[in-house]
Amino acid sequence: MNRLVWLCALVLVVPLMMGAACVLTQATANPNGVPNRLDEIGTYSLGQNEFFLTVLGCAKLSGTTQLTSIGATVDQENKTWSATLSLAAGTYKCYGALYYHTGNPMNCMVEQSNKVERTVQ
Repeated sequence: MNRLVWLCALVLVVPLMMGAACVLTQATANPNGVPNRLDEIGTYSLGQNEFFLTVLGCAKLSGTTQLTSIGATVDQENKTWSATLSLAAGTYKCYGALYYHTGNPMNCMVEQSNKVERTVQ
């Protein structure tokens, strides 16, 4: 009986816990030898009653508060995003930021992706 209760709880609760997520799948510094450039590629997902606003590609210069971000190119059908940032040479923590709302556009929420460190030359 206890197992049945736990199984029912998992089936009912786990879908409610799945919400917005943003994942950085690739960050490439100086692609094809291009200086001062960082390419980011990622995916995102939205839970039930969550509505897409935008995704930003972000890079924070390590050891400082300097943040560079740009609106990502988004494929809403496949839930993918990509961004190209022009940066000064340095080491950056790279990530994506998914902006969404839960029915009220005045209540904007942000989900940050995993962060990876890349050195731009």
